[in-house]
Amino acid sequence: MTSATLPSSLVIDGVTHVQMWRSENFVILQNYDPDSVYGAGRNCRVKLYEVLKKNPGEELGELLLTTTSLTHAIDHADRVAKEGVT
Repeated sequence: MTSATLPSSLVIDGVTHVQMWRSENFVILQNYDPDSVYGAGRNCRVKLYEVLKKNPGEELGELLLTTTSLTHAIDHADRVAKEGVT
């Protein structure tokens, strides 16, 4: 789906994801999974996506990382931007 800008929340595979962080080329979305197998307190999933620029608009690109840490996802986005490492 192409949008003028990515919305603050998206439904991906039937699960609502909320935008937690955004840069020009990356977006971090978070969702909550009450049935997580990772244990109590680890039910949130943080996902780092590339943002694809379209003419006009934007859409989600490749999923680059899934983690439970917003800080880890931001650090990974910074590393990808600087080094091109995915």
